[in-house]
Order: sequence, then structure tokens, then C-alpha cells
Amino acid sequence: MNTKNTTTAPATPRRTALKPVPQPWNLRLVTARQLVTDMTIEKLTAARDAVVQLKAEGFVVFGAQIDSVRPTVQVEAGRLTTRAIDEERACYYKWLTRDGQQERHGQFNLDGVRVVWVERL
Repeated sequence: MNTKNTTTAPATPRRTALKPVPQPWNLRLVTARQLVTDMTIEKLTAARDAVVQLKAEGFVVFGAQIDSVRPTVQVEAGRLTTRAIDEERACYYKWLTRDGQQERHGQFNLDGVRVVWVERL
């Protein structure tokens, strides 16, 4: 009888390359960047939709701003802005005098977009 020990040593486990674990700060950075990008796209889309609607109503649009709060579209003052004031869809929010010239600034909301104009009196 052969009394030789035939047990073998356990096999060494194979090492596999570990995938890097995303760090929490990196996830927050990516999420924040994506959120800002998505919000900017939403604001640009809202501003575009407002410009199209204002043009269809007969307003002359000559500017747009996308800021941290909401988009703002600038229109030319005229009979349509006067009618919006008369119908109480709009209001004046600033009166001032520059170089002897009086101005008043009006605004109204159009689906989350601020529409503004300046009247020189």
C-alpha cells in the first residue's frame, strides 16, 4: 500500500483587473453638469417657443437672454405692448430718466418666459 500523501496545494486564485469604482465627487460633478445642460436646453426651447408665438401675434422680437432664473425675450414697444398693459396682461416695473429722457420698462409672462420692452416718453 502506498501511503504517500497525494493532496495538492490549493490553487492560487487568479487576479482579475478590478473596474475602477466611481468616486462620489465624480458622480456629483457629472450629474451637476448634466443637470445644468438639461436646464439650459429647456430654457432655450422655452425662449424659442416664446419667440415663435410672439412673432405669430405680430410682435417684433429683437433679443433674447438665457440667465440663471428664466429666459427673457425683448420686444419692440408699440400698440401690442400698450394693449397688453390695457388688458392687464402686462405691467410696468421701472421708470427712470437717463440724460433727460424718460423711460418706462414693461413686462409680462409668456409660458415661463419673461417678455420685456422699453418705452421712451
